[in-house]
Amino acid sequence: DSAGRPLAATVTIHRALTGTFNLVGRVFSDTDTTVARVRKPLADDWTRRIALVRRPIPNDTGLTRWRLAGTSGVDVRTKGGATRILSLHVEAPGLDTTITDPLELHRLHRVFRVAAGDTVTVTATTQANDDVVLFHGHDLRRRFVNNGDGTHTFKFRSGMFHGLRHFGVDALSHGTLFDDTAPYDSNIWAMIFSIDRVRMPCDDDGDDDGGRH
Repeated sequence: DSAGRPLAATVTIHRALTGTFNLVGRVFSDTDTTVARVRKPLADDWTRRIALVRRPIPNDTGLTRWRLAGTSGVDVRTKGGATRILSLHVEAPGLDTTITDPLELHRLHRVFRVAAGDTVTVTATTQANDDVVLFHGHDLRRRFVNNGDGTHTFKFRSGMFHGLRHFGVDALSHGTLFDDTAPYDSNIWAMIFSIDRVRMPCDDDGDDDGGRH
């Protein structure tokens, strides 16, 4: 601005998540009630990017404050892990978009949008055919259908309350769940989207925000 102060900023936020990943299994037998518990060390790196703009405060001459203008999704990776989500293909009525970089910045009014009550189909592509992929959203934690070719599919309802929401896709290595000696290894993409009361028309440029991200 006229005083030489910046009007925009891009911020990268890092968090370290540590703890244990706990597995509980049992033998389903009339005579054997053994319960096995396996605890695996968990250490994840969490990353998100946001865009900020500095704007005047109404009715306060000369005073300004930072406002959130845009955001990326969240990328969570196990330290030293190899499991990777390669892309998410998201489909809903009027929407067909492929996300290849969860940390790409988007203006808040340009995140992908669905109408209240829409059925949303998410197809995740991962590096390994035997990865286990889970959906996290609201109070749901469900397993994707493994298509056997490195892709995994899940459908969910967008909900009836409008506004910004998140859903998460969690890819776990096969060994994380099915090999007691294998380390915990995960990659999570948490994506932001908007639920509208009604389906939004196309933008002035003729698209519906359904391009490649």
